[in-house]
Amino acid sequence: MVEIVLKENLYELATNIIYEVANKEKSSIEFTLSRTEQFSKIHYGEITKISVPYPRQIQDKFLYQGILFDDVNESFSSVWSLFLSSLYHTGAHAAITDYSTYQEWIKTKSPHLAFKVIKLIEDIRVQEYLKSRYSNPCENIMMIEFSCQILYNKYLKNILEEKQQVKTQNMLKNKTQSMKKDILNSITNNDSTDTRIELANKLYYNRNLLDFWEYPYVENIVPTDFTKYLKYLKCHPRGEFGNYVDKLGEMWINEMKNEQKLLKKYEKYAEDLHFDKIRLSPENLGKYFQLRMDSSNLIKKIRNQVKMVTNTLEDPNTEDYGYVEMQKAIQAVSSETQGISYFEQDQELRYEESWAIVMDTSASMKIQFQDLQKFLMCIAEAADQINFKGGKWSIHGFNNDFVLIKDFKEKYDDRIKARIGGMENSGLSFIPDAMKLATRMLEDDINERRYLFLITDGYSMGYHEIDQEFQSAVKLASRAGINVIAIGVPDGMSKYFTISFPHTEVRKTVAKFVSAYSSLAQQMM
Repeated sequence: MVEIVLKENLYELATNIIYEVANKEKSSIEFTLSRTEQFSKIHYGEITKISVPYPRQIQDKFLYQGILFDDVNESFSSVWSLFLSSLYHTGAHAAITDYSTYQEWIKTKSPHLAFKVIKLIEDIRVQEYLKSRYSNPCENIMMIEFSCQILYNKYLKNILEEKQQVKTQNMLKNKTQSMKKDILNSITNNDSTDTRIELANKLYYNRNLLDFWEYPYVENIVPTDFTKYLKYLKCHPRGEFGNYVDKLGEMWINEMKNEQKLLKKYEKYAEDLHFDKIRLSPENLGKYFQLRMDSSNLIKKIRNQVKMVTNTLEDPNTEDYGYVEMQKAIQAVSSETQGISYFEQDQELRYEESWAIVMDTSASMKIQFQDLQKFLMCIAEAADQINFKGGKWSIHGFNNDFVLIKDFKEKYDDRIKARIGGMENSGLSFIPDAMKLATRMLEDDINERRYLFLITDGYSMGYHEIDQEFQSAVKLASRAGINVIAIGVPDGMSKYFTISFPHTEVRKTVAKFVSAYSSLAQQMM
């Protein structure tokens, strides 16, 4: 088994497995863990898009891939075994499946039936791929399939009363197994385009041999009555696969607790505001890396430039801080010379700052959304550069929801970057509510220098008297001593903010941001 590096959180570990199995560049796969979808999905194209559902606890039950398991504790190992199997399975599809192989063949076929045929062939190819590279996961996945087959036999006995019907079903099952062995032998001996098309024709014209149900870890499942029966499935993972199952489950428990605390904290900040709900941003690391490829030079530039910005007055005693450099100290003492400094400063002295970065993701931002998403990446890099020690910074999005991307206490890791990549553009624009919530956050912080960076087109929309609420939000930030820098607003709105400027293109907006931040930092010295 190829070793996969363990990560600190569930999304990063899941993503790492997908990319390792697929053996592709991060920008070529968009992987999300969905909190709304019930089934795994794959969309093939220039960019492979993979969505795997988060296992969800519903009271004392567990929901995964459309299966509602009766007891969380009893089904815990089974659910996370299926989840991990989904990661290996979809990652392998991303590695080897190419639907363009069947592009001409499918033109004269029934799309629904043709899709089932292609899926069967490609699933067998995926199994062979995993067997050759990830033997322990493949063995565990085959055990899951065996357990499903046993359950299916019990299911048939329950629903088919006549012996003749059972006999017919068993005959079809034996023929199906024989057909799968033929496909496996053909793929093993000669996995070529011609072989796959030949197998596709054979299956298409023997459609009665296609299974009407699917294993509960595969993608694009069409649920059947048997799906409900799979709640009795028991998985007993072994080896490294079992270790990953335990780790994923442990991470999920801890993260659910932390998320509940985080949401509760922000719900308190949002009291008497108009947001429909507080929620976490979807995660899409592949999309982040696609955006980063277009912005790498700007990111490097902004990190270098903000690093040069000082926010402290030059103090005559400033040099008397840092680490003692022994040779200079001995020289100063022996010569009794007062002018020799013997302190080595390992970094520039700065006042600690707190940044709240808040981006409008409403429908009115559609035209410039991707541009400003790239800018958000740049400003996040700047925040990480400046506030890596002592300072605090956060990122949030908003429309008629308030969207959590990075809390003050969270590390700027791949999960946070994935949340930036997963930001979605829709809904109304509650600008005053976002400003008030961010102000309340910053008011709770002890740092004296606090900045609210508001990325928006300036058009509030969504409820009665929203313009009056905007005026109230501006006054609240001002009374709290918070500097509001608005990025993307029209020139006519400059009177409402400490500094503001419109957006034209990412490069110019980055330059304006650096200039605005430098100017404000100097003014506050």
